[in-house]
Amino acid sequence: MIKERTRPPQEGEEPGLDERLRSLGRGQEGVDPAAFEALEAALAGEGGLGRLRALPGRWRAAIALGVAAALVGGVCAATILGGSPHAWTPRLWVSSAALGVLVVATVGLSLWPLHRPEPPRWMRRGVWAAAMALPLGMALAPPERCFVLEDSTSMVEGLLGAEAACFLMGIFVALPVLAVWALVQRAARWQVSDGLMIASAAALTGFLSLELHCGISERGHLMLGHFGAVVAFVAAIGGVVLLRR
Repeated sequence: MIKERTRPPQEGEEPGLDERLRSLGRGQEGVDPAAFEALEAALAGEGGLGRLRALPGRWRAAIALGVAAALVGGVCAATILGGSPHAWTPRLWVSSAALGVLVVATVGLSLWPLHRPEPPRWMRRGVWAAAMALPLGMALAPPERCFVLEDSTSMVEGLLGAEAACFLMGIFVALPVLAVWALVQRAARWQVSDGLMIASAAALTGFLSLELHCGISERGHLMLGHFGAVVAFVAAIGGVVLLRR
């Protein structure tokens, strides 16, 4: 049961005012006491990582974006330290920045504050379409090698294995972003639009990591190993959200 707090009467206050106000609230039509008890139980159960949901929206978005940035930075650093010096071309700068902007946009839309009016549908659809179109265009029109590889022949000979490795790497990099989002989002039931947005953000994080790590510029490899991971991840998360509705 909800505990009613009492306080000493203030100077000039009519005696018994608190009790009369509480009785008026209990007597209102449509007020279900069980709903208040359920709310009290839910608030009492918030603890540990669940407290992240109580943070302001900008902090929750910053946490999700920070995890995405840490993953991309870690992959890039590991690749450079592994002996693959990066050739920073203007195209790679521009494409990486564009992917980063889309990650920020999709995370922001997926964590849209519940108290604010919903953004227009065209905005959500436009951002999601761009999130799918950019990696598709990068896969269909591959640049020259992003890294200087010492032994590119062996990688080409094992192309199928490299595609599977990149596909799995893209999925594994995307999963932590989705997990953190699930911890900080407040909605009791995931909306399809929110699920597609965060799935796109997570998948783009994996795609960007692959672009900064993989040195293969063959179109088939990029379509299957890189863009294929984006499509598979977004489709899987979207399917899960639809089944949970």
